[in-house]
Amino acid sequence: MNFDYGKACDIYGFDFYPGFRRGGDSCFPLSTTADMVKRLKKLFGNTRPIWVTLQGYDNIREANPLERGRLSNYRETRCIAYSSIIEGAKGIMFWCYGMSIFGSIAGWPEWDGIKAVVRELSIMSPVILAAPCDSHLKISPENKAHVCARNYAGDYYIFAASSFEKARNLRISMPQLKYIAKLRVIGENRTIKVSNGVIDDHFDKYAVHIYSSTRKSLTIPDINKAEAKADKCISDHRARNMKNILFRLFENDRDNLKITTASTFRNHRGILYFPFDGMKNSYWFDGTPNKWPDWYQVEFKTPQKIGRIVIYTSRNTIYNDTSTSIKDYELQAWKDGKWETLDMVKDNHQVRI
Repeated sequence: MNFDYGKACDIYGFDFYPGFRRGGDSCFPLSTTADMVKRLKKLFGNTRPIWVTLQGYDNIREANPLERGRLSNYRETRCIAYSSIIEGAKGIMFWCYGMSIFGSIAGWPEWDGIKAVVRELSIMSPVILAAPCDSHLKISPENKAHVCARNYAGDYYIFAASSFEKARNLRISMPQLKYIAKLRVIGENRTIKVSNGVIDDHFDKYAVHIYSSTRKSLTIPDINKAEAKADKCISDHRARNMKNILFRLFENDRDNLKITTASTFRNHRGILYFPFDGMKNSYWFDGTPNKWPDWYQVEFKTPQKIGRIVIYTSRNTIYNDTSTSIKDYELQAWKDGKWETLDMVKDNHQVRI
């Protein structure tokens, strides 16, 4: 990779996306983002700040046009953010907050967890940006484990993150802690023993612990409660939308569902499922602007009982904006070898039909 252009930059940054599988882990290790920060630090030192762009859309880097990914959950987001900061990142942002072919990050069920992490980072920012005191600081095993220390208002803060896919115990040693008996674990309502400058602690999968040498340290919300609340938002979204036949088949019986269209914007493989993803701010749209007719076809391989059909016709459903609504449409069903019109509407001005 050629980094000659780096001399002209004010900020170094990159946007590596792990790609999160729906119902599974990431396509690439979470440690990859922090490792890339380390690489930039090694190449350029402290000459420029490094910013990291976290994944804010559902690309999972797989070829199946109906393969839906997800956003990182609370724990994954917290791990990537802190491990990147520990390795030297000075800025965190997301791509993308809102874009037509991906929808808005604010509409995803993982949004509550992402907001919680961002709030925590905001609270901890004075410490994160404080002077480092990493001399002789170590963590073992080093592979996929990250640690840094800060001196803020005369007190020590230690950030430790585990990118391991399984729970394990880690050891942190720091000579400056030699005469300290215990540390407070911020956001976890506990303390931990320090023995001759050494901390031995348990790290669950993708866990992050923040240690402080003072009781007057900054306070963040309880991380276990924050994670439980974020996970509930995700499960509630799924439970609420399981009443939708398309959503339910896509989740549990994808082979029974086939989607075809007249065309799709830029042939983008991801937006075929947007009409039934349970979010009002994402939508399918065609790839032939100002040319009609367009059609979106759903085929079931086994008979399905349909009670009603609800269609949101505008890209701005949140604001009830009818300026982009579908004006004329037909609803058809395949019957006895031909398409039969069930409903036909002209000059529609409703967002929800």
